[in-house]
Amino acid sequence: MPKKTATTADRGGSWRARLADCVAAAEREQLGSACPVVDHEVVAPSDGGAEDFFVWLVCRTKAERRTFTDTEQARFVSALKRRMLAAGFPEPAVASLAVRATSREEVDAAGGRFAALR
Repeated sequence: MPKKTATTADRGGSWRARLADCVAAAEREQLGSACPVVDHEVVAPSDGGAEDFFVWLVCRTKAERRTFTDTEQARFVSALKRRMLAAGFPEPAVASLAVRATSREEVDAAGGRFAALR
């Protein structure tokens, strides 16, 4: 039986839960912003590993999403990656993280949460 490592074994969903906690903490830190992230969706890799996570950040409006993307997203993602390292994510997992932003308006226009975040 192959040895499971932190990058290949999820240990019961702990990588997804850890990342969700990191995103939620980064959201709370950024809450006073003029273009706050008000929700998120963590898309876990199909192999259960720590690498190749995808995170959708959700702002309230399209205008706020544009402002967030232009002025705050890089700082948010940098803080998120620091939190991931502190939570025990391996460096390759942190480097492989993909993040995009959308808005509640865009999600609603696309037919709801799951339709829009594909």
